[in-house]
Amino acid sequence: MGKISSWNPRPDSQQKAGEIDAETAAIAFEYGLPPDDFGEEVLKCLPPTPWSIPEEERRRRRGLQSVRIFSIDPLTARDLDDALSITELPGRRGYEVGVHIADVSHFIPAGCKLDEEARTRSTSHYLVQKVRHSQEYDEP
Repeated sequence: MGKISSWNPRPDSQQKAGEIDAETAAIAFEYGLPPDDFGEEVLKCLPPTPWSIPEEERRRRRGLQSVRIFSIDPLTARDLDDALSITELPGRRGYEVGVHIADVSHFIPAGCKLDEEARTRSTSHYLVQKVRHSQEYDEP
């Protein structure tokens, strides 16, 4: 004879075990991954579209328009934010390999709800049919 002392059902318990969405939901629940969608307060932080970068902001940054930069994100990526470049050095001295990571600081003010949410989703977990983001460490 046993006694249930507490009960915490999975959030998607209506789905059948073995189905990809049910198993993904179970993994996300077990490891405390945040939901896929973003709350309204977070979405309000996004810049209006179409957006543009003001000339003043362009002058503050190093222009790389003449460099051939290519994404290393897969075709299935929802965000194209990682890239590489390669440039032959003068005098055939070798090559410079550039690693380029997207900088959204112009669009996302520090401390806004989207910035806070991004900090909690700083690690990507690649599952069979989707990517989930969460924080893997405690900030100092």
